[in-house]
Amino acid sequence: MRVSQIANLAARAIGKLWSASAVPIRIGRAPGPRTGWPSRAPHVAITPSPTALTVTCRVPGATPGNVLVSYDDDENSFAVRVARAGTGEASADADWYVELPMPLVVDGDRSVCTLDAETLVIRAPLDDLPGLTGLGLSTVFEDAMFKHTPLALTP
Repeated sequence: MRVSQIANLAARAIGKLWSASAVPIRIGRAPGPRTGWPSRAPHVAITPSPTALTVTCRVPGATPGNVLVSYDDDENSFAVRVARAGTGEASADADWYVELPMPLVVDGDRSVCTLDAETLVIRAPLDDLPGLTGLGLSTVFEDAMFKHTPLALTP
């Protein structure tokens, strides 16, 4: 491969990254499907890695203006809703809607969502510590109790 071919390949790869539109992730309760509109679940693929989960949805008719992505801290799940009415697409008779439960170690506050053509990608980083359960505190307390023997009080 020549240097010009490598430079062209790198430029195409970077251009592909920049062509994706950022979609904000709303933190809070999932809104549910739109009332009065039928919804279908899109094809979803979840790919784990040591540092993040990548959720990929194929949602034809999606634009940055008609996509709503939310993360519910209480339910620990993502919801994706695409309102396709008025998009001019022949199959826009139904919206896309799906709720995706996530493991406890997913950090929804730091997740990033992008839309590239018909593909919506959510990258959810994994947190080192799951939600606080108090187990760590009780372990520290038990260690402190058993490591130190009580002093004998002499009269």
